[in-house]
Amino acid sequence: MLSEWLVDIPESLSKDWICIPCPVGKRCLVVASNGVTSAYSKSGYLITQFHSYLPGGNHPCRGAYTLLDCVFDAKSSTFYCLDMIAWNSLTVADSDFDCRLFMMNSRISENENFHEISKQIPVSI
Repeated sequence: MLSEWLVDIPESLSKDWICIPCPVGKRCLVVASNGVTSAYSKSGYLITQFHSYLPGGNHPCRGAYTLLDCVFDAKSSTFYCLDMIAWNSLTVADSDFDCRLFMMNSRISENENFHEISKQIPVSI
């Protein structure tokens, strides 16, 4: 899924479309695996690496993996999640978007640590 500017409003907007405001920043794929979290640009270049509270993103849970479609705002060191591809080694890419959005919001809101920035975890999600 790629974000697009809404230039013309489709007639079926209220029935067939889901609109999510997209913050200004760099679109990236966040991969938490093997005890480290990496953010990759659309062209595949590594943007940054760090430890995180995402499943697979730190040493205690390095056996799992998580994949998120995000926008990175470097000024605030914040990743804004747009979509979830996998969480804790459970792939949800084949689920419909409403389900993925609900699961992503539920998982992120369950852990208040995602919003904190510290020396060990230099970004918020």
